[in-house]
Amino acid sequence: MRIALLTDGIHPHIIGGMQMHSFHLAKSFAQNKIYVDLYHPDVSISESEFLSSFSPDEIQYINVLFITFPKFAYFPGHYIYESLSYSRNIFKKYIENEKPDFIYAQGFCGWAFIKERKKGNDKVVPVGVNFHGLNMFQKTFGISNRLTTLLFKNPARYNLRNAECVFSLGGKLTSIISSQTSKITDIID
Repeated sequence: MRIALLTDGIHPHIIGGMQMHSFHLAKSFAQNKIYVDLYHPDVSISESEFLSSFSPDEIQYINVLFITFPKFAYFPGHYIYESLSYSRNIFKKYIENEKPDFIYAQGFCGWAFIKERKKGNDKVVPVGVNFHGLNMFQKTFGISNRLTTLLFKNPARYNLRNAECVFSLGGKLTSIISSQTSKITDIID
């Protein structure tokens, strides 16, 4: 089996909860002898240095593909635009490689894949997304935070509703996902 793991980074190269989760997913897949095409933002180190956090046995199952993460001038919503552009960059690299059995997308990384799949592109296999905290659907305080969540809601909702499945970290997140997705979307707790 081969899984395309679409990330905006993994630990220890990029710090954050989603990045730590992506690191452990890649390790777990490799430990279970599942081939992983690990899509990661370009970093200024060699592939062997990048893979040094994995065991030699795990490395046999991990294929790292470095992708340019675009940076645009600041404007309201720039992160969403950058995320869509990054997803498109991942997609360009994806179609050059062996087709996996499944795509596991962290956050907005699968956005372009979901759009292509909706268009009927047969090169795109089923896509599952994990938005982790789903902050854009949770209570927030302050005008700035409220405006930010408004900008994120529709793109996140599009991804949640159009992916073949949505991964939940459990608890209240499952009910948030359920309230935002269509009935045909599977939620995996």
